[in-house]
Amino acid sequence: MASVRSATPEDAEAITQVHLSDVEHLYRWDADGTRHEVDGSVLTDRERFFNGGPWLLPSSCRTHLEQVLTADQWPLVVVEGREVLGEMEVIHGPDPLWGETAHIDVMVVRQGHRGRGLGRLLVEEGRRRARTHGCRMYTVNPETRAIPFYERCGFREVVRRQRELTVKLSEGSALPGLRTEVLPEIPLEAAATLPLRLGFFQTGYDEWIRARWVDPEFRFPSVAEEGHLPEVGAYYRFLRNFRVDRGVFLQAWVPGGQTLAPVLLACAHRALRLGYAVLDTTVPSADLASLAPVGGGVGEESILLGAPLEGAPRESPPPDR
Repeated sequence: MASVRSATPEDAEAITQVHLSDVEHLYRWDADGTRHEVDGSVLTDRERFFNGGPWLLPSSCRTHLEQVLTADQWPLVVVEGREVLGEMEVIHGPDPLWGETAHIDVMVVRQGHRGRGLGRLLVEEGRRRARTHGCRMYTVNPETRAIPFYERCGFREVVRRQRELTVKLSEGSALPGLRTEVLPEIPLEAAATLPLRLGFFQTGYDEWIRARWVDPEFRFPSVAEEGHLPEVGAYYRFLRNFRVDRGVFLQAWVPGGQTLAPVLLACAHRALRLGYAVLDTTVPSADLASLAPVGGGVGEESILLGAPLEGAPRESPPPDR
């Protein structure tokens, strides 16, 4: 009979096999970000890491698990006997919209064992822990193919929509604007009290803490700079985009009433000054039209699904803020 328990660093090799079973293709990236499918045997460890994060190598997976556990987060495995058949990681922390929130950061069930309810066991154990911890919301940012599964598990509220945005930087396209102040790191108070409005995939606290879990060998993702826009009370972070030559990914925690165009322009100008040529981020779908003067190529939309937990307010926050 299958059961769920906390993962340990000793599970790293088995968890790597679970994640590798979910990888159909492996790629190598050119300097401009173009990817080419290759045989896995030709990839370096670093390139394999870029294909799927720390879980694709037992050594980096072990380091990652140690950091997740040290931060008092919840890596879980579903097992039959001693065999690990699936893994899920839940990151819980403060959120300015929903209060204490538990977020499913990653979840994979091994190929050949899907459709047996193992994923639901993981999700329900995460829900149980979230309730015990006093969380008010349980969230996930699913791949499109996984949306029906999570809806069946109770994630039926679309609480956030965002679109990918790519801005090519040049002297004429990134004009100086708001003043930027470089910080040693973004304070926790920013992630706890301000919504992550640019560069959102996971919840704001999830993104804040994961950037600090850096594998000592690969250093990916790597924080290039963190800073403050004091005139509007916003905070920004640049993550190096190792798949694109001179590319950077922007995250920004911005007060809800602040328009995003000045923040994006100021961050684009700062990125240009740092020598970057391409800035990638995500923007709330509802704010996309207001960013038209900034320009850039618009990519895919993704959603955050939510399942309110016992004690959560009856009214949901605005879906695109």
